Amino acid sequence: MYKSANIAAKYATAFFNVFEKNIDEKLTSEIQHSYLLLSANPNILYFFSFPNLRFEERNRISDLLLKKLNLPDFFKKLTDLLIKDNRMYLLKDILHDIVSIYFEKNKIASFEVSSVVELKNNDKETIENFLVKKLNKEIILNFKIDKKLIAGIKIKSNNLLWEYSVARQLDELKKQILLGI
Repeated sequence: MYKSANIAAKYATAFFNVFEKNIDEKLTSEIQHSYLLLSANPNILYFFSFPNLRFEERNRISDLLLKKLNLPDFFKKLTDLLIKDNRMYLLKDILHDIVSIYFEKNKIASFEVSSVVELKNNDKETIENFLVKKLNKEIILNFKIDKKLIAGIKIKSNNLLWEYSVARQLDELKKQILLGI
């Protein structure tokens, strides 16, 4: 039996293969925003699991959802299929996978950069240049403030993490003390 993530990846791959020419960087930004909205509000997709909700009602709700998410009309084919297969709960993961496929095919990497204070523009450029040199990809950076770091910086993507912070050093020290090293 397939896990949900595998099933979502298959839907995303099929969708991407059919609509690749319609997907660009601007749309992937909208898709990411939709993913974040659905992640923050998991009950949105819960309505589609109600057994007494008729197919027509599910379609009407999905139309409203796509409009609210600001996704183009061709996403209707995806939601129609998910409703038909009773798998609308996969939409959030499918959206995430569509963006991942786009980034992979277009040699783009997205990172979240956390720091205790707002970084200066030259620091941001240094980080971007470092990542471009290491990965040989176009880099998209999202900056955020994270006071839990105490001092330092953390750079993470879906599959990479680089952290140089006081919080990390304290965690390492705690582990060494607990292990008696």
